[in-house]
Amino acid sequence: MSTPKPTVILIHGAWHSPEHFQPLETALSSHGYRTVSPWLPSVHYEKLNAPPVSSILDDIVAIRQTIVSELSAHPAADVVLLSHSYGAVVASAAIEGLDKFSRGSAGHQNGVIALLIIAGLLAPPGTSLLDWSGGQVPPTMLISTVPYPGDPSKREIEICTCVPDPGPVALFYHDVAEQDPLAAQRYASLCMPQIWAVWAAEEVPVPFAAWQAAAELDLDVFYLVTEDDRALPPVFQRAMIDIADREIAAARQPGDDGARKSIHVTAIKSGHSPFLSRVEETAQWVRRCCGERDV
Repeated sequence: MSTPKPTVILIHGAWHSPEHFQPLETALSSHGYRTVSPWLPSVHYEKLNAPPVSSILDDIVAIRQTIVSELSAHPAADVVLLSHSYGAVVASAAIEGLDKFSRGSAGHQNGVIALLIIAGLLAPPGTSLLDWSGGQVPPTMLISTVPYPGDPSKREIEICTCVPDPGPVALFYHDVAEQDPLAAQRYASLCMPQIWAVWAAEEVPVPFAAWQAAAELDLDVFYLVTEDDRALPPVFQRAMIDIADREIAAARQPGDDGARKSIHVTAIKSGHSPFLSRVEETAQWVRRCCGERDV
């Protein structure tokens, strides 16, 4: 029997949703991949009928539940975790103990075999995202307060949204707009506020980073640099990768296969969301990361 293709779990970024991944999921499904995309509670707590989240851990738990569910339901199939932007932080943290090496030690046949990152943040463990960004609110964010959902008697909650000027189309979908302005506007309309606590809760820092532990795990890490990114400039993406690679090298033990454990970097000429503007190219990259040849 042939080994089944891995399930691809797609983790959206701040303000985004699984709906933004639909074109990529359709492309991957056409090539025989099962795909799953959970709703992160820091953005979609109301849709999930949950209270507003208090920290980054809520997103991490939601992703872990999705991974465990897939590994349990399909014991012959491994999982590949694909993450975008902010989603890279919580996806990387969620892998702890679920990689194939750790799962194999516990008697399981399957596990997470790869972490794919598209224009993602590489935040090390022990820091809040706000501390990691120098204590400054990122220039793409606007902080405000809204009434507690369903109970205005409770304390207001802080949310972050994309700055209205230049706005999400210009920051995230400018190359989509060049192809189809109406599609870019529709994707922008799907964006929702995110709870600010996932960025600013200093008492609950990033607990784990799978990319940092790649030297110890049976895990490959792939990064897709978006060369025309106006939200997360490519020079910053490459600087993060350089720092991460140094941390991976420092963590290596004698005998580790260093070439295999460094971050595998590919560049694409796109804005922040190539899964919308360069769908087939992005799907081909995912397929190569999953081990397909001649793609």
